Order: sequence, then C-alpha cells, then structure tokens
Amino acid sequence: MAKKKRRHFIKLNNKLKALFGNLPFEEAITTLSDDQLLGLTMELGAQLESVNRNDIIKYIRRVWSEDGFTTRKIIVDYLEDISKLSKNSKEDKVNLILSYIEDEELSFDEKEEILAAFVEKKSSKITESKVKRKLFYLRMSKILDQYSQLLSIEFVGNSTIEFYFTHDIELGAKSFQINCLHTVALDITTSELIKKELHEVIDYLKEKKEQAVVDKSREIALFVESALELPYLNEKLLIDIVKGIKEPIENLYYSPIPLSVIKKIIHTIDNTLKVSKSGSGFLFSKEYLYELNGKPLEYNLYLEFDKKDIYGSIWTNKIYTLVELFEESNRVELSRFEQTVEELRERLIQLLHPIEYSNEEIEEEVYKIVAPLVAVNSSLTIKEKAIRRALYHFNEKIKPLKEQKKREILLAKTIRDFKKLYPTARSLNREIIFHVGPTNSGKTYSALQELKSAASGYYLAPLRLLALEGYESLINSGVPASLITGEEEMIDEESAHISSTIEMLNPDVEVDVCVIDEIQLISDRDRGWAWANALIGAPAKKVYLTGSADALGVVQALCDYLGEPLKVVQFERKNPLQVLSKATPIKKIEKNTAIVTFSRKEVLALKNQLAPFFSVSVVYGNLSPEVRRREAKRFREGESDILIATDAIAMGLNLPIKTILFAR
Repeated sequence: MAKKKRRHFIKLNNKLKALFGNLPFEEAITTLSDDQLLGLTMELGAQLESVNRNDIIKYIRRVWSEDGFTTRKIIVDYLEDISKLSKNSKEDKVNLILSYIEDEELSFDEKEEILAAFVEKKSSKITESKVKRKLFYLRMSKILDQYSQLLSIEFVGNSTIEFYFTHDIELGAKSFQINCLHTVALDITTSELIKKELHEVIDYLKEKKEQAVVDKSREIALFVESALELPYLNEKLLIDIVKGIKEPIENLYYSPIPLSVIKKIIHTIDNTLKVSKSGSGFLFSKEYLYELNGKPLEYNLYLEFDKKDIYGSIWTNKIYTLVELFEESNRVELSRFEQTVEELRERLIQLLHPIEYSNEEIEEEVYKIVAPLVAVNSSLTIKEKAIRRALYHFNEKIKPLKEQKKREILLAKTIRDFKKLYPTARSLNREIIFHVGPTNSGKTYSALQELKSAASGYYLAPLRLLALEGYESLINSGVPASLITGEEEMIDEESAHISSTIEMLNPDVEVDVCVIDEIQLISDRDRGWAWANALIGAPAKKVYLTGSADALGVVQALCDYLGEPLKVVQFERKNPLQVLSKATPIKKIEKNTAIVTFSRKEVLALKNQLAPFFSVSVVYGNLSPEVRRREAKRFREGESDILIATDAIAMGLNLPIKTILFAR
C-alpha cells in the first residue's frame, strides 16, 4: 500500500513539472493571476477572511505541504484546466460568445458583463443557451433595479418583494412608532413582470404595498389588543417592551421580550422553572427529585428553545404548554434512566456470578454506582463510558470474593468428604453436647464449668472481648490459660487451656473439652465457615455448643453427616425480660445501665453528657485491646455505673446489665 501511494504522489509531481517547466510548486504558484488563485481557493472549499494575493499564496502552499493526496490532486487538476484553457485563444472565445447574441442590440455595459462572465471558462462550457440566459437575467435585473429605486422595494426570489415601513402604535395615552419589514407575495413572477409596461408595473406594485400596509396596521391593532389581555402583561410592561424594539421586525409575534420580563412571566406560571440566555436562545431548567431504592436523587432537567419560539408562545398565551413539555420530557428522561438502571442491575448480576448477593445488596451496589454519576452532572443522563468505568472498579473490588468462591467450588468438587480434612477429630470418639437457650439462661456458664474441670481445653468465642472474658474467667478460677486473638496473644507456656476467637482454632492439638460459643453464627454469610470448621474439626473428646434454638437444625444435620451423637440440653432464662413502655430521659438513667449506640461519635457524645453524673465505661471497635479489656472489666466489677457501647456487646458479652437502652 505504501509503494502504491508513493507512485501516485510521483505522478502528481511529474504532471506539475510538465505544466510549469520544472519549477518547484512554491515558485510555480506565484505565476498564477489573482483570479486564478482565487478560483483555486474556491475549488479547495476555503473560506478566507482576506483575499490578499500573498495570504492566498501562503494558504495554498500550506495545504499543499500539510494535506494529503486528495488535496494535491485537486490542485494539480485545477492547474491542468488552466493550462488547457490558456491554449484556447481568448480572441476565439470572444468571437464565439458574441456570435451567440449577434442578433441582440447590446449596450457597452451588457457586452462587457457577458464577456466577463464567460471568457475565463473553458470553450466546452460556453453554450448559446447559457449566454442568452445570462443576457436575459442581466436585462431583467436592470429593470427590477429600476422598480426597486422608484418604489423603495427589494425583489426577493422570483415572486416576492420586501420593503420597510414605519407604523404607529397607540397604547393608552401614549403612541410609538416601530419599523416593520413587510414581505409581500406577488401574483406573477418577475420574468412575467418585466414584460409589462412601466406604468402597469408601478401601479401594480404600489397597490401591493398599500394593501400590505393596511393589512399590517390591522395586524398590529389585533396584536396590541390581544397582548393587553394576556394575564401576565399589563399596559406599562407592554409599553416598555414596545419601546425596546430597535430592529425592524416582520412578525410582531416574534417581538423581542427582555429576559427580566420573561423570568417574571415564567415565575407566575411555575416558580420552580429557571431561565437564562444561551447562545441564540433561552435555556430553561427545573429541579426534580427521584427515589432510587428508597433513597433520593436530585437532578436537573434542561431544555433549550429558540428565542422566536419563546417570544411567540408568550405573545400567543401558549407559554403554559412549557410546563407540560417539561413534564413530558421528564417522563422520557425517567424512562431512559430506569432502563439504564435495569441494564446496570443485570450487568452487576453477571459480574457477581458465582458470588451470592441478596437483592438488597445488589440494589445497594446499584445505588452506589448511580448516585455519584447523577450528582456529578446533576442529570439522569448517564454515559455508557462512565458506567463501564464504574463496573470495572466494582469488578476489581469483588475479584477476591470471586476467587474465594471459585476456590470453594473447586474444593467442593475435589474433596467429596470434607470431614476427612480433620483427621485428629475423626480419630476421637467425640461427644457433642448442645446447650440450647436464650440469653441469661446459664448455658455458657455451665459449659465453661465443664471446661474448667477438664485437664485441657479450648474456649472459642465470636469476639475478642468475649475471648478475653473467657480467658479471665479461667484465670480467676485458678486455671492457667492462654489468650489468642487476631490482635493479641497472651501465652502461658505451662497452660493447657486456650481462649481464642473462633478463627484461631488449631485442629491438630487434641484436648479434653472444647466450648464453641454462639453456634447460631454458623449461618453468617461471612464468618459462618469458622463455626462449621470448628464443629467438624474441633479435636476434643467433648464438644460443648452454646447458642439459640434456631441453630439446632443445622447442628443436627452436621452431626448426622459426621456420624456423631448429639445431646441437646435445654436452658431457660433465669431472669425475666421486660420491655419498657416508653423512652427513658437522660436524667432518669439508673446505675447498671448499658446504652447501645451505633457509632463511635455517639459513644463519645453520650459519655460527655453522662460523665458529670456517673462513672462511665465505653467500648467500641477502634479502642486498643488493652483499653477495651479494662473498660469492660470496670463495668463488670462495679467500678463504673454506666456502659456506653456499640452493638458489639450483643454478641454474648457477659456483663451485669440491669437495663439496656438504645440511643436511637
């Protein structure tokens, strides 16, 4: 392809050399006349601000060097035509042109204009019909110019005239003059008009002008009358508008109206609509609110109108339809947006496969993507590029989850019998006891007593604080123990008991007793695997489970799978649980109360409120393990009166709480 392209360029350069005797293009172009240079720029489609010879030469040199093959071919073809044209004698062409109109009596000016129109053209382009038609139009133009000067009119097209006229307008006690442009359609064409006698034409055109003035006067009167009846215009406002008309106008219903007046009119119709100038028109905008999954999205709708459309709708009292147009446009916008959201939802579901997301979680992800895109432009119009970018980042975020899911699927396919992954547990003749009961029923206490009396054992808790509590309970009972969590380790080399978070279980070290607390968390989507692993793989002769009755079904199913017997021990609540009938004011809070909040900010705010009246302990996630341990101990041992904590204390943390209050 490159060789073929070079051959084409070489041919063009050879043609150019042949035309100008081996002169380079930069010099050859200077040999052309002004008319020839101007013709070349027109051939190239250029619209130059200057027709100066030097500017034209600079332009042609630039496009020759910068543009491609197509531009160079246009230039060379044009130069070839000039060369051929110059070979035809101008004298021969003059004789040819004049031979076509030798029967006509030509004036000197007519002869010069005809020759100027054709002498530079190729001989093949000069025909008798073209020359005679040109002469006809020259003579017709001359006659029409005569009528134009006599009657102060201008011929537009083949059967229309235009003229300016001053009209008087009376508004109340005041009168004004406005300049109007009249366009009048003629009953005959200009070609037919010039065949008539001069006095006939003048009388005809005068009559047309006079009738047009009468019609325009009637139109103005009707316009003023209807304008005064408009609900949003009064006489003073109308006077100000008419006085402001500077340019001649043809249609009064397109009379300009100041932006300030338009704003007032729009406000009377819909005070939520905003209007501003935009280029040659007006830009209208309105704020809307849309709920996506129960959450608000604010956006603006913009519509741009030509000035004449707005002027016309105001003068004809149709501006009210603007509100209807906005509502219709909003419906269309919403329809497109909802379709975009639905497509986004489907694409998210495809990306998530094989991860299991609930409908609520998918809707939340849709909102997280859509809300910023709407906010950044304040519009429901979302570009595909922005959605693709958001989906890319979402896919990057869930990649670890997808990889984990793939590993789980692969594991399920590869290892048909999961229980064999825990050979130590399988080698023991385990006994599984499930302490079932509500909070404050003693189920965990009873299991811990079994743990304390055993020679070795594990306590597996869902939270670091709960693991700490189990550790302290063992120590306080004279049982040497170690604490292992994801954040800290307190190792006693002589101990045979370990209290840890459930993920820290070592399935390879055999013990006598293992207590798995809060077994109902086996159903948790994110951490449930840890309870399943512990139940299947805990290397203990006796495994005590504590939790609520809703876990009984899955526990029984797993025990059946393992072929191990399950003993269920039911526990009843030891203290009654009473729901308060009304909210508790701050001043009536009593000692041994736990206040549950849902953020660190609320915890600290409540502490500041209660500190003057009570000794307060606080527990929340960002505290260091040492501080959390100290704060929980202070409340448990009665050193503080009030506990303010996040909802983590709901996870089985054992504290002497008399009353639980929720901050909100």
